[in-house]
Amino acid sequence: MPKFFYDSYAIISYLDGEQKFKKYFSIDNGVTTSYCIMEVYYSLLKRFRKEKAEEIINSLFEVVISPTFEEIKVASEFRFENKKKDFSYSDCLGYIVAKRRKLRFLTGDLGFKDMANVEFVK
Repeated sequence: MPKFFYDSYAIISYLDGEQKFKKYFSIDNGVTTSYCIMEVYYSLLKRFRKEKAEEIINSLFEVVISPTFEEIKVASEFRFENKKKDFSYSDCLGYIVAKRRKLRFLTGDLGFKDMANVEFVK
């Protein structure tokens, strides 16, 4: 049973070998959405050739879950209410998915540092 929602920040940090994130990425310990995968893939394309980026990203699809329509609406409302923090759509959706599914939102994004239901790792 997953305990964490993997934000794109967390996934990229893990892929970069950040030791503080390693313990969170074990089998069945977390999930993410295709929106976070999109951000991760973009980041990988900036750093690697396309074939390598695809190889890495394909290994993540087993942890992808689909948000509900209601979660998408609530995430948009959350983003609107927190527009001063300039969160991405993906981050807002991840935070709401985590909250509604009783998962900890794993991130190192400073904007989420003191928020409820966040596992902040820096």
